[in-house]
Amino acid sequence: MRTPTSFATRRTCLVIAALCCARATSAADATQPAPRLGVTHEYAGRLMGVDCTTWTVTALTADGGTLATCGEHRLETTGAHDGNALHVTDAAGRKLVEFRPFAPALKFPLTLGAHWRQGYAGFTAFNNLVWDGEAQCRVEAFEPVTVGAGTFDAFRIECQDKWMVGPKNGFTHVTRWYAPAAEMIVRQVHREDPKRWNFELLRVVTPAAPTAAPTMTLEAIPNPGPRPTYDPAAPDILDPDEY
Repeated sequence: MRTPTSFATRRTCLVIAALCCARATSAADATQPAPRLGVTHEYAGRLMGVDCTTWTVTALTADGGTLATCGEHRLETTGAHDGNALHVTDAAGRKLVEFRPFAPALKFPLTLGAHWRQGYAGFTAFNNLVWDGEAQCRVEAFEPVTVGAGTFDAFRIECQDKWMVGPKNGFTHVTRWYAPAAEMIVRQVHREDPKRWNFELLRVVTPAAPTAAPTMTLEAIPNPGPRPTYDPAAPDILDPDEY
């Protein structure tokens, strides 16, 4: 026999489920953004494991990726593979961090429940380590996240990364929040190595719009009117030596 309490409990569960579904479906799919030249991002922590916090997009690549600089460091991303990172180099062009074919952090379009798997080879110069990896990622939620730059509605992406170095292997776990309004990952939490890989967005500086060129008004030259008629009785023009 169903009691009033059981009906109330069921009704409450249905209301909660409806609210959860409404929350989940409020996230529109996020498509890959177009890169913006001149924009600067400031971070707390280490972007790509590099101890440099302020990155400015200084050039666009042929495949729609970007080149960003931070001091003497240079970060290249690939537009052909969802804007993911390729490598970071120093002033001499030496690779400090590298992922081949790319670091599988994002895959557009992002939508709730989307998932992907990507193999890669990684390198970090600080410990001269080369490893093979396979990342498995899933978009688990669309939720608010608060970072130094503010509060954003973001896709929370959970990734498990299997690494292999010779006969050794293991797993790392990374959570990323991608905010469509910011068009970027605004926070990353690396469970196993937070000091090297954690970061969050502090500030975004967009280049000022170019000022308009001054306008110039051209006035029409007045019509001089009809030319005077020739008068044969008028005196001849003097020779210069006669002045």
